[in-house]
Amino acid sequence: MSKQQIEVAPATKELLTIKEAAALLDISTTTVYHMAQTHEIPTSKIRGQWRIPQRRLRSRFGIEL
Repeated sequence: MSKQQIEVAPATKELLTIKEAAALLDISTTTVYHMAQTHEIPTSKIRGQWRIPQRRLRSRFGIEL
């Protein structure tokens, strides 16, 4: 079984999904869920789904646009 490639969201996208944030940070989705639940990263829940503001995430980890 091949690993599915996940593209990093464009810098113009304001809110990222867990998968997009994981791809941007090059970490697992499980780690991103844990970071969201422990407030290590800025998150919002919209209709039961996690969303992460891309600008704040990039700023938090020093990732340039």
